[in-house]
Amino acid sequence: MTSIRQLLVVGALIALPSTVSAQQGRQISFGISGGLSTPTSDLGEKTESGYNVTAHLVVKPAGRQHLMYRGDISYDRWATKQASSNVVKSNASSTGMIGNVLYVVGGARATMRPYALVGAGFYQSQLTLAGATTGLRSESADIGVQAGGGVQFALAGMTTFVEAKYVNVRRAGTPWSYLPITFGIRL
Repeated sequence: MTSIRQLLVVGALIALPSTVSAQQGRQISFGISGGLSTPTSDLGEKTESGYNVTAHLVVKPAGRQHLMYRGDISYDRWATKQASSNVVKSNASSTGMIGNVLYVVGGARATMRPYALVGAGFYQSQLTLAGATTGLRSESADIGVQAGGGVQFALAGMTTFVEAKYVNVRRAGTPWSYLPITFGIRL
C-alpha cells in the first residue's frame, strides 16, 4: 500500500510541472466564442439585437507574458426591424477576418487576468430583404476596426473568457457599428 502511494506521489510530482508549463507556455491555442451582438448607430435603427459566433487562433510570443496576437473569423447576424407589411423575411449579417493585438494584465500564473484588445480586418456585410413578390440583396466588402476588453480565467487545461468590443465597419455610404458581448473557451 505504501509503495502505491509513493508511486502516485512521484507520478503527480512529475506530471504537475509539465501540466503547468504546458498551460502557461503554450505558444498557439484555438478557441470559440459566442453571444449577443447589439447593433448601434445607423445599423441599430434598422436592425434588432442578434448573435455573434467567432473562431479564434491565438499566438503568444515567447518571453512576452503580457502580449498575445489573435486571429478571428467572426459572424454576426441581426433581424431587421419590420419596415413594411410587404417584407416577409429580412436580415443583416457581417462576416469578418480580423487580426488583433491583446495586452493582458497580471502575472502568467494568475487565474483571472483582464485584457484589452485592438484589431483591424476585412468584413463581408450583407443585407437581405425578401418580400412576398420580390427580393433585394446588398453585399459589401469593407475594412473595419474593433477595440474592447475582457477577462480570461485559467481552468484545468483551458482558458475561458468574457469579452465586449466595439466594431466599426467602414461601409460605403453608411458605416455599420455593433457591440458583441461574448463568452468563450480556448484550448
